[in-house]
Amino acid sequence: MRRITGILAGIFLLLGIAALLYNPLLTWIAQHNMEKEIIEFDQVIESGQAQSSEEEPESQNEYQNLLEEMQNYNNKLYESGQNGLTDAWSYEQAAFDFTEYGLPTEVMGVLHIPAMGEELPVYLGATEENLAKGVAVLGQTSMPVGGVNTNCVIAGHRWWHGADYFRHMDRLQVGDMVTVTNLWETLTYT
Repeated sequence: MRRITGILAGIFLLLGIAALLYNPLLTWIAQHNMEKEIIEFDQVIESGQAQSSEEEPESQNEYQNLLEEMQNYNNKLYESGQNGLTDAWSYEQAAFDFTEYGLPTEVMGVLHIPAMGEELPVYLGATEENLAKGVAVLGQTSMPVGGVNTNCVIAGHRWWHGADYFRHMDRLQVGDMVTVTNLWETLTYT
């Protein structure tokens, strides 16, 4: 009888420890995956800048064609009044497939919010998968490349699988700085 009691006590002790470590482990995994995606995105930027500096001046960036297509997309959205926004699933649709442009990552950019202590990878299309990995630009809204008459909407969870994401939105104050780094530049907003 003592042996069974000892075994059960050991099992309950292990279950208790597992329960205590569950959220910290999820947080570490989510944060690690986001950091890995951001590092990969930074490497894409660095390789594009290195290539463009070695080439002719007219080739400012390896992904210039993508930038122009995103700017055209933003113009079409504005001119059409976002008529492609027909239902809630429109938000999940990514406007661009980066594999067609030779990009090795699905990350569109990096959102940095110092007041919240967050640096998050930005994906295109607010699918469950993308929102679990970072934040996402809603489909049928402007690409985060700046410009006139643009309205980029970025969505994210307020805590998901251990990562904070937009959990501390209450820390933001009027005038706080938010940056979005895309493949071409860093855009600053207040």
